[in-house]
Amino acid sequence: MPPRPTARATPTRKRAENASQAQIPIRRIPWDTAEPGHCELDLVHHCGLRTVGEYGYTLQLVDVATGWSARRAILGRSYIVVADALYYLFHEMPFPILEVHPDSGGEFLNDLLWHFLHVHYPELDASRSKPGNPNDNRFVEQKNDTLVRAFLGNVRLDTVTQIRYLNHIYARMHVYYNYLQPVMHQID
Repeated sequence: MPPRPTARATPTRKRAENASQAQIPIRRIPWDTAEPGHCELDLVHHCGLRTVGEYGYTLQLVDVATGWSARRAILGRSYIVVADALYYLFHEMPFPILEVHPDSGGEFLNDLLWHFLHVHYPELDASRSKPGNPNDNRFVEQKNDTLVRAFLGNVRLDTVTQIRYLNHIYARMHVYYNYLQPVMHQID
């Protein structure tokens, strides 16, 4: 009897870019940027072991030149909560935001969010990471590990109360990690 044919792997298809993605150039913020205001942006999932349903995230913004960081916990990742968190974080920074550099996630690269940014922050420049390359956002990824995951672990946060409490903790962390804790920055 001839051997059964095996299932062939389907060829991978390049995911089509949406209109927002096509307008934003793929590049890294240079590591030796000296001017404050060029910030990497990322989300940390707080889903525990299950990704079902609505759960919390931490949206984190890190300035490449100074290492200044700000975090905001959000429930879900809709345009409204992401825009609200960005508005809050931009006002937490002690200098104007000149550039945002998110990964290629749909929570950042959508028409509603970019319209919000263009209306409220028309001078803002944007760049994005190449899909699947977390090293393009190296500074925020490092702070995701040291200031979010190391602190919270792999717990599931899925209630409004938990998100509000986490934001109270982040407000206290903001003072400690930005005003009291020294930040080392590679110079060569």
